[in-house]
Amino acid sequence: MNLDTLITNYGGLIKTTKSTKKPTLTLEEILRDGIKTQRETELNTPKSWFKEGLVTPKVVVYPIFKNEDDSSMGLSMSENEYEGFLNGLEQSLNDGCPKLTEKLDGIREIHKKVVEKRNETKKKNKEEEERKKKELENV
Repeated sequence: MNLDTLITNYGGLIKTTKSTKKPTLTLEEILRDGIKTQRETELNTPKSWFKEGLVTPKVVVYPIFKNEDDSSMGLSMSENEYEGFLNGLEQSLNDGCPKLTEKLDGIREIHKKVVEKRNETKKKNKEEEERKKKELENV
């Protein structure tokens, strides 16, 4: 028996995975969570912002500080200074520091472009999938 016939005989495929959408967080909330995570993360590990005396703070994958050529920038500090840096960054976030807000607005724009490009790709892929499906139906 062919697979399509088998599936049809049993009423077709249905979705069996239930997914719940997480609430969308703002970049400020994501940064706040990131700071909390950094406090719990061992230094000099892949998930740590602190690596060998250099700190590159990020919001998800986007570095907060970037050079004109889009390369990441960070700060040099000792392990003993790191907690103070995290406290200062959190305080700047809580105070609505204009410079930090400006950096987050830049990240927001970059992220918006990435999401738009991803959605365009998804749309093109879906259209291509539908086109192929119609071609198969016409064969």
